[in-house]
Amino acid sequence: MMVLRSTRRMDAQVSRLALASALAGLAVPAAAQSFFGFPNLVAGEVDVVQAQGGITDIRINTPRSILNWTPLDLEAGAAPINFQPGGTTANFFGGSALNGGSYTILNRIIPTGAAAGRAIAFNGIVNSEAGSGVWFYAPGGIVLGSGARFNVGSLLLTTSDPLVDGNGGFFTNGAFELTNTGLPDAAVQMQINAQINAASPGSYVVISAPQVQLDQGSSISVNGSAALVAAEAARFRFDGGLFDIAVTSGTGVATALSVDGQVIGAAAAGADRHRMYFVAVPKNDAVTMAIGGGGLLGFDVAGAANVDGNVIVLSAGRDVVEASSNGGVRVTPTRSAGGGTGAASIDVDRKSVTSFLDGSATEAAEAAGANGPLAF
Repeated sequence: MMVLRSTRRMDAQVSRLALASALAGLAVPAAAQSFFGFPNLVAGEVDVVQAQGGITDIRINTPRSILNWTPLDLEAGAAPINFQPGGTTANFFGGSALNGGSYTILNRIIPTGAAAGRAIAFNGIVNSEAGSGVWFYAPGGIVLGSGARFNVGSLLLTTSDPLVDGNGGFFTNGAFELTNTGLPDAAVQMQINAQINAASPGSYVVISAPQVQLDQGSSISVNGSAALVAAEAARFRFDGGLFDIAVTSGTGVATALSVDGQVIGAAAAGADRHRMYFVAVPKNDAVTMAIGGGGLLGFDVAGAANVDGNVIVLSAGRDVVEASSNGGVRVTPTRSAGGGTGAASIDVDRKSVTSFLDGSATEAAEAAGANGPLAF
């Protein structure tokens, strides 16, 4: 078992020595931890235990923390790095110093050298507590394999590096910014049978990359709001279940957002508002938002009558404004300032929709071969 404890007060030379020593120790033989990488603390206080038995435990002791992970596989190649092998488990949980308070931890997984640009693959189980936020950034892409199960409070998966201020802050009053740092064709992909479960009330799931792809048989379930955004960079604000989403750099990937898996969630109760946001903003080439392939899209049917509380927002080429307007505006009437001249279209096909659709596109918006309250 290896225990790493670091704080921001660590001397840079000590950090480098610890990195070299730990990498050497982990290399022989292949350790049975869950995350196959070395963590270097950037902000906050975190305990990382790489244990035998396929388990990595991450104890968070501050409300905001940042870990930079260096994968053990730094070889050249086109295949994703198997950062979390199947059959292993990573657990995020708050330490006693938090006194039961919530936390958000940013995990930046950055391959270096010959491996720079390779995607990062998760094939095991990631757990975290209700009310917590676990974020993952990888510039070359993120792949959730068929064995991936994320059982989390809230989740961000992105190929765009979250902006960090001089105090190590990256998520303030529900606002954060994803900068244009990843590869222009990087993707976040959920393969068949991959699952994201954010079951605690008020949770969020955000996936942002130039290409977002949910394969048939994959599933996102959220007891709050989900935002899938195809763009190179964007600003977000989350408040009361609603999002503002302002794209600052669009995408050049033709099929920017494809949802063949299912995105479902618990119905909003009372004054609660649950949302699903699907956003794709082009640069100068046309892009498509394709939602089809079977499976469900929307919140529990039991809450279908509560239209304002359970809405699917589709936006091709435009920004979203709901949080700052308290739900009064959804899709802006003009093109996103972060886009270019490229056309953007929406195609909803062969999908069972359980919640009201509200959205628009710079070009066509079509719903054919689907069933549900399909009104644009």
